[in-house]
Amino acid sequence: MSNVVALSQNGRIAGAWKHCDGFSDIEFTFSVTNGELSVSVVDAYDGEMPEIYDVHWNESQTEIS
Repeated sequence: MSNVVALSQNGRIAGAWKHCDGFSDIEFTFSVTNGELSVSVVDAYDGEMPEIYDVHWNESQTEIS
């Protein structure tokens, strides 16, 4: 396929994500800078942004803890 883009292991999750239930306005943004994963969250309805801390990436289980 000509439109396949190879991503680094850390880059697989990078981008903006939101719930697909049709009701939630919560948006998650994942980015990787210098090998470090960062996460931000915003409630698009009212702009509220909770504090996110102690983010850890588990490559073997491909999960954030």
